[in-house]
Amino acid sequence: RFTRGSGTGNQSEEVGQLGRERAVVRDALTYIATGDPVNLNWLGPASTEEVAAQIAAAVGPSGPNSEYLFNLAEAMRGIGVQDPHLYQLEARVRDIVREQQPL
Repeated sequence: RFTRGSGTGNQSEEVGQLGRERAVVRDALTYIATGDPVNLNWLGPASTEEVAAQIAAAVGPSGPNSEYLFNLAEAMRGIGVQDPHLYQLEARVRDIVREQQPL
């Protein structure tokens, strides 16, 4: 299933098996940010540093975006996914969050 036009500028897509003999994740829902003008949080093409800064600062109804990133990175490691960009982003966001904490 692929859904467009949620009013937030995001698309949602249900994904199943991704080229594996058995599915690791079933019936997952993922949100894909788009450049739709109603999506005020769309960063667009950006460096890892810019993306990390935005993630570290973003908070929504479900909590801090940084927590989502940390949980995603942990889950990907747990199923053996090697994603250097994800882990670099995770490390940089952890640094930024640490720097922002009061002493």
